[in-house]
Amino acid sequence: LRWRNKVFDVPSWIMPIKDFDQDKFLGVTLFSALMVLLSCIFSIFYVYWGNPSSTSDTRRSIGAFNRSILIYLVATFFTVGTFLFMSVGKIWISFGAFHSLSEINMIFSLTMRNDTNNRFKATTMFIFLMVLFLITTGLPWPYDAASFKFIGLIIDGVIFLTIARLYYHNRSLADKSNVLTPVAIEEERENERYIKEKKVINFMPPVHENLRIIFIASFIHLAGNTFVTFANIFVLWFFFQLTYAVSFPLYAYYAISEPNASRIQWYKIEFAKEALVFVASFILSLLCIIIGAISSGHTF
Repeated sequence: LRWRNKVFDVPSWIMPIKDFDQDKFLGVTLFSALMVLLSCIFSIFYVYWGNPSSTSDTRRSIGAFNRSILIYLVATFFTVGTFLFMSVGKIWISFGAFHSLSEINMIFSLTMRNDTNNRFKATTMFIFLMVLFLITTGLPWPYDAASFKFIGLIIDGVIFLTIARLYYHNRSLADKSNVLTPVAIEEERENERYIKEKKVINFMPPVHENLRIIFIASFIHLAGNTFVTFANIFVLWFFFQLTYAVSFPLYAYYAISEPNASRIQWYKIEFAKEALVFVASFILSLLCIIIGAISSGHTF
């Protein structure tokens, strides 16, 4: 017994949820979708048009990382929004796959910052999208749902661990250097005769303080995606849906607070360490899927 797709009346991937409350579920889903939508609109408008320093040159130089966050926000809105009209399943995957693809794009922006790799990135992302779509549409239930959840957990884990490394790397450097970045110089003139001028210099917060924002955001999103895997009960689903209303506004706030990646000190990419991040995420995600399968009574 599974939920039905609300539009096409075909089976979805969701089994009846214990202690389910439809009003609360639809309420938190709609709230999360609106929060992501408002985050998309405000962050994109501010970055490209609302920021006083948003000239045509600065709009082009927001950087691949910030651009990947904005793409992530847009893709997530369509993912959460379409969930309101159709439960997750083979039809919904046409939207959900692009959420995963935007996460792959973010991972590339964090780990492969050389523009000469653009062809490789584009090819890899296209292959990933096609493989994900073929797996989730070709496999029977529950293997299709488990595969999509497994892949999503791996990606979320890699994003969290990568951002965590970047945050702690920059925090460590900040503790050693204590370098401040000026943002503006304001001239204050006393009385109408301009007798005295006073220059006030404001400084941006250290870059690691802004990175802490997306460090928290990635953790919240990962936690929600992980906990809902353990058991099919309403409180976990409610928490999972609510995490979208928290984590993605935080991503938007980062994109506004840190206009580009010029202040970020990137750690050296080493294949062994990146492979270790993937393996750790793979193993932990597999454990989550096994726990979820046992708690739901499935045997694979």
